[in-house]
Amino acid sequence: MFFEAIKRYFHNNTLPKETSEILKTIRKGEIEDEIKDGMDRLWGKEKPENQLEEAPDGKEMLENFHIKHMGYKPARSDRQPFLPLRPFLKVAAIIFIVVGVGAYFYVNQYNGGKNDQLGKNDIKLLNKAIPFGQKLTIKLSDGSTVKINSGSTLKYPESFKDGRREVYLEGEAFFEVQRDENRPFIVHSKKLETIVLGTSFNIRAYKEDEKVEVAVVTGKVKVKRESTDSDSEVVLLPSEMVIVDKLEMEKIEFTPEKVISWKDNIIHFEKASFEEVTKILERWYGVTFIMETGGVRGRFEGSFQNLSLEEVLKGLNYTTKFDFKIEGDVVHIY
Repeated sequence: MFFEAIKRYFHNNTLPKETSEILKTIRKGEIEDEIKDGMDRLWGKEKPENQLEEAPDGKEMLENFHIKHMGYKPARSDRQPFLPLRPFLKVAAIIFIVVGVGAYFYVNQYNGGKNDQLGKNDIKLLNKAIPFGQKLTIKLSDGSTVKINSGSTLKYPESFKDGRREVYLEGEAFFEVQRDENRPFIVHSKKLETIVLGTSFNIRAYKEDEKVEVAVVTGKVKVKRESTDSDSEVVLLPSEMVIVDKLEMEKIEFTPEKVISWKDNIIHFEKASFEEVTKILERWYGVTFIMETGGVRGRFEGSFQNLSLEEVLKGLNYTTKFDFKIEGDVVHIY
């Protein structure tokens, strides 16, 4: 939905092409259907305890948005011009989406990033949102480390309390968990729980992907759906992974080069379609691919470490011929 795209925009998690579509839609005012749904989501949320004393200036935020992203400053006037009802709704929609969502994320995200909560336990969560083209390694309060892949978000408490070590992942991350038999470590991702005592493992759970993958490098891991059904869980040992979709949980063996090479800055392709290749490269380099032809056929294999986008595309071009042109953060395929 457009509202979700706006949320990703304020988290700096949109590709250039999606950003362009967002701004184009705002300019046209084609967002009336999102008003009620968006208002229900925003105003229905509980007011955070640590809310800023003064709310952000809506007019100032809107002016700054126009100047930065639309190239002009909206005119101000003390007179209130008459607007027909339908155009007025479009203007209201623009102001609501830009200012309302912006103010919400300003309060909840930029006010220290500590206003997310786990609900009944009233535990404040820190929020790390990693833009496309970047990666980040963080150390948790228990000594565990997490390397977060591009286009991913990790929510975690500043310190683990009450025997609980729980984090929330959207996207991909590699975990190296400090062993603590009295406090299991739990990762929540797309209605799955990955439960460990002390181990290293990779989780891939991007929102736009249909499947979730959990791969174990060391130790022992239990993966279960967020339900009480014991049939919806699997135990993994080193070199084992589970692929989960809406219907089943498939347990297989894996090779580390294919699954977790990304954490060592290695891009690995194995029998990948060109569509799969471009999806990975868009996240990796923060670019958008535009197909100027009907598409590129064939399967791609190879590993690339610490190379530029141009070098990777030239390497892929050896096996399956295609032409490309890089213009800033847009890649044209011919």
